[in-house]
Amino acid sequence: MEPNAQTNTAPTADLLSAAPPPPPPPTRVLLVEDNPDDARLIREFIRETDAGGFDLESAERLAAGRPFEDDVCLVGVEFAPVSAVPEGGLAG
Repeated sequence: MEPNAQTNTAPTADLLSAAPPPPPPPTRVLLVEDNPDDARLIREFIRETDAGGFDLESAERLAAGRPFEDDVCLVGVEFAPVSAVPEGGLAG
């Protein structure tokens, strides 16, 4: 049996000097809440628990024709116009 070719398992200088990968982009969150007190509480909760991973946008209602470019949409539990969301969802 022939001996295997030697492999260099030690890290090279190039690997040690490589910059770490950039952090992932923040998760885009759309908060749709018509109750200002509830919206404020949710925004505060996200700020307290967030380590820079969320980009939060708030709205009091769903805007007709607004393109949905967010990653997550939080809609208030008691949000009256939810029935206006098309059957296929916001993504169209």
